[in-house]
Amino acid sequence: MSAVSVAFEGQGFFASAVRSVATGIMMLANTRIPFRPCGRVADSVEFLSKHLTAPGAPLDPRICLGAVEELRHEMGRRASNRLEPAVRRRR
Repeated sequence: MSAVSVAFEGQGFFASAVRSVATGIMMLANTRIPFRPCGRVADSVEFLSKHLTAPGAPLDPRICLGAVEELRHEMGRRASNRLEPAVRRRR
């Protein structure tokens, strides 16, 4: 593992508390792996791109951000497909 970043999006108290808990867990792990909690996925990707490299080239943050967005879309689509039959049965 080259680096770890936790992206919990949000600006309020709860989001800040989640990021603080993640930081505490990493501190307790007592590891030398670079870690950064972030409030945006784009910030996490930027941090990780500085620590990760593809074979022979630095990692392009835009590719990672696109992959995260694609994964979010697919996970949302699958979740809604699983919920649809349950909603139809209730009617």
